[in-house]
Amino acid sequence: MLNGNEYVVTVKDNKTDEAYLSVIVENVSGGKMVKSIVQNSKVSTEVNEDHVKNYWLLLMGQLLMNYQLSKIWQVRY
Repeated sequence: MLNGNEYVVTVKDNKTDEAYLSVIVENVSGGKMVKSIVQNSKVSTEVNEDHVKNYWLLLMGQLLMNYQLSKIWQVRY
């Protein structure tokens, strides 16, 4: 359950339109804090480290550029 300061950003698998990776972000004083990254086991039971790394880099770039992250992004692999 999310508190009022948290939100989720999700990337979807383009082949299935299924949620693939999600991150929980919390607004804290002075900025934003990534609390966790979650992988949907329906899409894959094995963690693809490259996908997680690329998602992390994408998120950090977006956070640093101060974009609103309250929408669902499509990420192509």
